[in-house]
Amino acid sequence: MLRAPRLVDSYSGDFLFAKNENAKQYPASSTKILTALIVIESGDLDHLVAVDLADTKVEPSSLGLKPGEQYTRRQLLFGLLLKSANDVAMALARDNAGSVSAFAEKNESASRTARCNVQPFC
Repeated sequence: MLRAPRLVDSYSGDFLFAKNENAKQYPASSTKILTALIVIESGDLDHLVAVDLADTKVEPSSLGLKPGEQYTRRQLLFGLLLKSANDVAMALARDNAGSVSAFAEKNESASRTARCNVQPFC
């Protein structure tokens, strides 16, 4: 059940319908989509990413990645977009920008560029 659904006219940007529009909502899925776009735009989707111990210390959703395992960016993107896995998001962020905090800055900059309301990564 949707708690705060919104329907927006894609041409005008006007809200056609909104319910509980002032309720605080967590942007996790939107953030993960933006994360995927940043990773895809960086290219080399066959690049191997090694899972770090810190990547696995997340809740609530994860694929159960283990430290030392290696996956291509492409494989991790499937886990990110289909399962919304936080461990995958952490591994991709670290791989893309060197650290999760550096990726958060990229994510915030990209969200401003896209003029969207996606909160910083994590």
